[in-house]
Amino acid sequence: MKRWIWIITVVLVIAYLSDIAFAVRVHTKGRFVWLGPRLVSPIEGTEVYTFRITFRFITRALDEVESASGYLIYLADNSEFVNHESFNIADRSSEGITMAFSTYIPEHMRPSPGDRKTYYWKVKVVDQKHESYWSEVGTFRLNLSAPPPPVPASPASETIAVSSDHPTVTFSWHSPPPEGTQSGFRLQIADNPSFSPIQVGMIEEGESRCATMNSYNLNIYYPLASGRYWWRIRTKRGDSIWSEWSSLRSFCLCHEISLTSPRDGKTFIVEPGTQSLTVLLDWSGDERTRRFFYFIEKSSPPARRAPARIEGITWKHEPVQEDIPIDEWGEGEYLWGFREMLEGEGGCPYVECPYATRKFYVYHRPETPAIIYPTDGSRISEMRPTFEWERVLYATSYLVQLQEASSGSLIFSKEVGNPIFVGVRTITLSLPEDLAPGRYVFKVRSIREFSRGFGGPSHGQIRSSWAESSFEIRQRNALLGRLPKPQAKEEVLQKPKALSGVTPGIKLILPKKDNAPPSLSVLSPKDGERIKSKVIPAKLTVNVEAKDQGEVISGIDRVEFWRNGKKAAVKTRPLKGSRYVAEIKGLKEGWNKIEVKAYDRAGNRSSISLRVYIECLLKKPRIFSVPKIQLSPTKKNPRPESIGQ
Repeated sequence: MKRWIWIITVVLVIAYLSDIAFAVRVHTKGRFVWLGPRLVSPIEGTEVYTFRITFRFITRALDEVESASGYLIYLADNSEFVNHESFNIADRSSEGITMAFSTYIPEHMRPSPGDRKTYYWKVKVVDQKHESYWSEVGTFRLNLSAPPPPVPASPASETIAVSSDHPTVTFSWHSPPPEGTQSGFRLQIADNPSFSPIQVGMIEEGESRCATMNSYNLNIYYPLASGRYWWRIRTKRGDSIWSEWSSLRSFCLCHEISLTSPRDGKTFIVEPGTQSLTVLLDWSGDERTRRFFYFIEKSSPPARRAPARIEGITWKHEPVQEDIPIDEWGEGEYLWGFREMLEGEGGCPYVECPYATRKFYVYHRPETPAIIYPTDGSRISEMRPTFEWERVLYATSYLVQLQEASSGSLIFSKEVGNPIFVGVRTITLSLPEDLAPGRYVFKVRSIREFSRGFGGPSHGQIRSSWAESSFEIRQRNALLGRLPKPQAKEEVLQKPKALSGVTPGIKLILPKKDNAPPSLSVLSPKDGERIKSKVIPAKLTVNVEAKDQGEVISGIDRVEFWRNGKKAAVKTRPLKGSRYVAEIKGLKEGWNKIEVKAYDRAGNRSSISLRVYIECLLKKPRIFSVPKIQLSPTKKNPRPESIGQ
């Protein structure tokens, strides 16, 4: 008999220690008594902060109990369970399931606000005929005392800028442990450290049931004026009382300025010789702010001692007008902006609110070119005159036009590039065809392409006014006062529209046009050639031969070199005869496509392409292992060192 008692005792101890619930019945005086469930939580003095309690325990095998009704829970504020509260649970769960039952602590058993109180509970299996032993007694403590005050984190001693687009200020703090027990908070903001009296513009209270809430996003929407503010926070846990107020933190609030004009990226064109540019700064800010600071400065100031910057203060909410010394500062990118000025206001001494800034650009209009030949009102005998004009500062190209004086019909129009060499004072242009005698108007204007930033793409063009010169072409005998005798047998050709107004009786010679493209060939390198280079990207010298051909020769105007589909920024050097050479840079390792284009003065074009392979000579170093060599001792070196590994 003792042996069986020991076996049963060992089995029960193992089941208790390993959380295994066995269906064990003990026969006592004609009744079966089941072992009680095992408690999970709350046990061993667990601290809780709310009146709502959740009891958790491991079930027993009720399926073997006839007419089982469930479980019975006792809750009391004393260990003897005097004046206890009972809770019945109707459930037939299988063995080993964790049961959870939630309820509220009765009001007559609750402690006073701010106090702590210990509670006891136990549970057993019950039905109409059987019942189990009581489980062990679990204890927990209800803590309604105030938690420690939280620690404010941010904002703290910083300047915050808000606007209608970004009106949010985020407040964050650190709640006291244990984590996840916070059930609410109160946030106060005031323009004085005493938080009294309560006035408009102060957030009094905010609550949240999020237990992990440690931050709050406050949408300002301009209820607060610019200045210095103090804030503090208090929290509570569960049904406890509120904590003390935290320590104070302060911050300075600024409202961003809305900049209207000049708009961001606006371009101002100033005429040649302009000394100053008047700019009207249009803006709007918070009406409650009394002073505003503004500035205008050049992004890349000139090399001089005085800074290229204008600063000012305004007390009026109206546009500000300033004159920029363009003759001293030069053209380029300019920056302007406004900010609120809080120095000495609202308790924020020496606080710089962030700027609201915009950019604008200033460029000079190129001067009108001065025509050298032909002069206005001149009479010339050249049927194909050479036009000449002075080079213009800031110009990148010139637009040249030739019109008939009487009808205004356009005969010739072309854009001519500006010479690269600075020493060139004048620019010349020859017509591709001979002109018939008559009156003509020669026009030229300078063009400037500008970019935003050094080396950037072209952003637009600035054109000067036209320079005009009216001239007349006459034959040599007409210039001497003698007209040729009319030939009766010769047929007079019909006047073209572009040459109306010519004196009758003069035979017109219609020039032939150059319609044949120039011939183009690449002398070096060869197509498919492999070229070795010590550096990547590599550079390559290309030699080509370009000749104009056809019945009418207008001459080669320019030769362009292209690299991998992009125009190469190279300087083309004409050699003897019809040969041209250029050094192309930026070639990648592997195959590269080189394309050459030739243009004659009549606008005809020829192109040829080839592929070259760039091979890098600098390969990755190969590392070989060096064997270890032991040297033999000598008289001078009795203990030699080893060589290698």
